[in-house]
Amino acid sequence: MTILRGATLGLLLITLVVLIFQKKLRQDYPTDNFITLTIMTPMENAALCILAGNCQLDEIYTPGSQASGLAFKSVNNTTYILTADHFCEDFHPSSVDEMGFSDMLYVEDYLGNTWKDATVIAQEPLTDLCLVASKSMKNVKKIKLARDMPDLGEDVFAISEPLGIGPNGTALHFTGKFSGCDIGGSCFFSIPATFGSSGSIILDKNGEMVGMIQKAVMMLQVMSIGVGVDDINNFLHKAEAKLEISLR
Repeated sequence: MTILRGATLGLLLITLVVLIFQKKLRQDYPTDNFITLTIMTPMENAALCILAGNCQLDEIYTPGSQASGLAFKSVNNTTYILTADHFCEDFHPSSVDEMGFSDMLYVEDYLGNTWKDATVIAQEPLTDLCLVASKSMKNVKKIKLARDMPDLGEDVFAISEPLGIGPNGTALHFTGKFSGCDIGGSCFFSIPATFGSSGSIILDKNGEMVGMIQKAVMMLQVMSIGVGVDDINNFLHKAEAKLEISLR
């Protein structure tokens, strides 16, 4: 009876430790680091609004392309965000219309706080990676880059804004399994993805970055495809050399 009681107590303690550990993982999940990026483009009738003299910003600009991203580190009061390069390629800040307006890049957290000074500072089309910076955005807690990819079948996590569903108090959390990478470097995750999911960073069980959602399979939207940790590491290494700062 004493042995049985001791075994039962041991199982209860193990269960309690597991539950506490799982709760800690959920608490540590970086919801505050999740970012939505939106390219704001000048409206065609902005000139009429300007002439009327009573314009609001949303009467001059209209939302264009949108992507998910992760603010992973702040350095010298500048916050750095990872997202997909096929989104950044739609951003044309140097193209100015006849009224002197050009594209603007907004970043927004899940609470709806918006910063309008974001700039694209590094791009790599081959791996579809883009680095964005904001000097006005709040400083964030650093999110580390994992050393290795998870084991096959291991749980992975992401926050994204598919179809523009998000901010103003909501953050869509997704859980899936790491399903391996092919010889071309494309990694597969059983995490749902569609338009707007691109740029969402995938994290492992330790809350470290292991990949990015860059593609969705239209006939199988419960799966996402993107680069793995090696490509992200190499991209950030090149950005560090260019910017002369530490990002990892």
